[in-house]
Amino acid sequence: MSYKNIRISWDTSVKYYVRYGLYSNLPKEIQNQIPKTNIHRWSNESDDKYLGCEVAKFIKDELELIRQTGESRNAKKIL
Repeated sequence: MSYKNIRISWDTSVKYYVRYGLYSNLPKEIQNQIPKTNIHRWSNESDDKYLGCEVAKFIKDELELIRQTGESRNAKKIL
């Protein structure tokens, strides 16, 4: 019997969540599917690894706002 390796391609936004320490903000269904090796690799990649990395600063700021909102009970009530 032959087995084929299936390579999963992850959305870049998932990688940014992991890279910027927002892994716990991802839905549990997604968290459970990400291999630990991917989490380690994405957490240790430098911001300037990819072309267009200038956008990463903007994304990082936006994700930080999402993280802060997610941790704030008052913000959740207002939203």
